[in-house]
Amino acid sequence: MKAAASLSSRLTLLSAADAAHVRRLCDLLERYRPSARPVADELIHELAPLLDGEIAVAMRPVRGELGWTLDFIYGTRDVTGVRDFFKTAQDGWSPFFPVTPAPLRNRAVRTKVVHREYIDNPTPAYAETIELSEKYGAGMDKDDLGVAICDGEVVLAWFGLTRAQPFSAREIALLSALIPALRDRMLLEHQLGHARATLALLEAALEAIPTAAFVVAGPAIEHANATGHALLQRDRGRVVDALRESVRARDASGPYAITPVETPGVRPLALAVLRGSGATDVEQRHHTFATRHALTGRQREVLGLLARGYGNKTIAERIGVAEGTVEEHVTRVFRKVGVDSRAELVARFWSD
Repeated sequence: MKAAASLSSRLTLLSAADAAHVRRLCDLLERYRPSARPVADELIHELAPLLDGEIAVAMRPVRGELGWTLDFIYGTRDVTGVRDFFKTAQDGWSPFFPVTPAPLRNRAVRTKVVHREYIDNPTPAYAETIELSEKYGAGMDKDDLGVAICDGEVVLAWFGLTRAQPFSAREIALLSALIPALRDRMLLEHQLGHARATLALLEAALEAIPTAAFVVAGPAIEHANATGHALLQRDRGRVVDALRESVRARDASGPYAITPVETPGVRPLALAVLRGSGATDVEQRHHTFATRHALTGRQREVLGLLARGYGNKTIAERIGVAEGTVEEHVTRVFRKVGVDSRAELVARFWSD
């Protein structure tokens, strides 16, 4: 209700036609479609004609220990030069970054007014920015209109336009009316970006575990590594029963080692890793499995290392052969066992 009231008050400053444009763009910002192209890219192509901009850009510069980079950048013209600039960018190229002054956060401004001191007395870094602007077609003879979309001191995105004629109060009011919806959407995408990165790290960590591993949330299996997926495909009921038994036991008696993961504000999670009874169990399983599938001595050796999660290069170093030779052994083991991947092979090894 508060957001709706805020939008209504902003729209009263606009003509009926402009208000209709703003409502349509706010609707675009409120609809999250994960498979669609990034909303920032879509929006700049809407803003350029609406605000009579010759060029429109959306980007998120980030300053880290190793220098500047871009989380993203979209433009109505080629932005390769801007990308290249950030590879060697020095501090002081803009008064908006890395921390935008509080009076300028979430506020549409004619940016050259803010830049005036920099323009009159350019630092070396800002001189490079001016040079880039000239090459890009947004030179010092042009006027700029932009907004730093912020969550506190964190800049979520920068939206900017340039043109030959000065931007008027109309264009500033139009961009200002979009700011609350822009902030909500960019904050959502920023948070989802962290979630996707966290998920990618989780998946990579699970794959580094040489046996079946699962992330269990309450009664559900949330994630599994490739070996875990292979086990589920072969005998889901058996895996679920074993996980249930292990979660209830929470000790060494279950088939899975359970590590609880507790984070404030997040439902209880647990990491479940399939385990043997010890070295003797693994050796016995290895002997039985290799005998059943009539593996040669070298193939048995390769199987033992595969089951422990080693890659071809490491296996080659361990047994003193070429990496190509290991690949041949692995292919023959796959054929004898009747599987198509390492994950299937390891799943068979631990479940047969």
